Amino acid sequence: MRRLDCPVVFDATHSVQLPGGAGASSGGDAEHIQPLARAAVACGVDGLFFEVHDCPSEALCDGRTRST
Repeated sequence: MRRLDCPVVFDATHSVQLPGGAGASSGGDAEHIQPLARAAVACGVDGLFFEVHDCPSEALCDGRTRST
């Protein structure tokens, strides 16, 4: 991406997604979002992307991979 002069953005919330991990919906391990985001910054990414929700347990989709 950098060779094409494009910014590199790390999608922290979808990186922890487990498709079908909750049976009928996606599961995931939100507890790993922060350490993965920090590692991405340490590696020199240009930006971070997070999907957030005030109450992840009530999110219509990807609730287990959202941060507050």
